[in-house]
Amino acid sequence: MKLNIRKETNYLMIKIIGRLDISNTAQFKSEVSESIEDAKIIILELSELEFMDSTGLGAIISILKIISKNDGNIFVVNLQEKPRILFEITRANRIFDIFNSLEDAVNAVENYQEE
Repeated sequence: MKLNIRKETNYLMIKIIGRLDISNTAQFKSEVSESIEDAKIIILELSELEFMDSTGLGAIISILKIISKNDGNIFVVNLQEKPRILFEITRANRIFDIFNSLEDAVNAVENYQEE
């Protein structure tokens, strides 16, 4: 797994490349936790996420719990077929706002900030 983390004005962009599974969820949570200090919105860009198991999904949910304390949210964008199946089976697609394009997610951030 490789993470690209970039702070933007209104959100934190996290791109996951490769796999998010039991072998690297501790690393994922550690790296993301260091970056989210005042983030209200995280855009999780998953176009290059090849595989995710339930442990990986649990790690994402644990990050959501942290930022939810400050009325934050995670927007998922470009969810690929294999991870999408996991989101659907676990009904995580009801927890997260899922977008098909980065542009749609960024527009949603602007609307979220206005609420």
